[in-house]
Amino acid sequence: MVNGDVQRVEVRLAVEYPGSGATSTLGDGSMRPIDPIPPICPRHGEPETGRVRVTVAADASEPRQGSNRFGSALEAAYTVQVAAVDWPVCARCVAVRTRWQIAAAATCTVLGVIFLALVFALVQGAPKIYGLALLSVFGLSFLPIYVALRVLEPKRASLGMSVAEDGSELVISQAHPEFARAVAAQRM
Repeated sequence: MVNGDVQRVEVRLAVEYPGSGATSTLGDGSMRPIDPIPPICPRHGEPETGRVRVTVAADASEPRQGSNRFGSALEAAYTVQVAAVDWPVCARCVAVRTRWQIAAAATCTVLGVIFLALVFALVQGAPKIYGLALLSVFGLSFLPIYVALRVLEPKRASLGMSVAEDGSELVISQAHPEFARAVAAQRM
């Protein structure tokens, strides 16, 4: 426990696959927790202020050995979805998400304006160096997409969220103890 961090715990939530009438194996994409998810943020242990849809995949989206960052981001984006779960978030989670969304929107806007200015300059007969600058800005315009893939989407990975091998449980390996207590209290 460094810097006041709490000791994280593993929490398992039983899941069902509607339509089949029983717990089933991975792959039908309609998994949902049997018991309601407690209104506690699993990351910070604070009361829920809202819910966000979190994609849960059959395997943890850890990069493979030897894959580069961009390749692992694409791999995470195209991972087969098992289910999307409405997940509780606290005010801190919402604030962080909002800051990243504002930063991505500002970056897109600035790069878009620069791109249009360079296109206008090229149409007006500007030197070829403007063409190189245009290509650079075009390449940089993908930066917010990359940030979204690497930072915003895989929030489930920071909690260690995955589906058990047999598909019967949703496993949160890095849950806050308050969330674990709330889950345990629901089972009693």
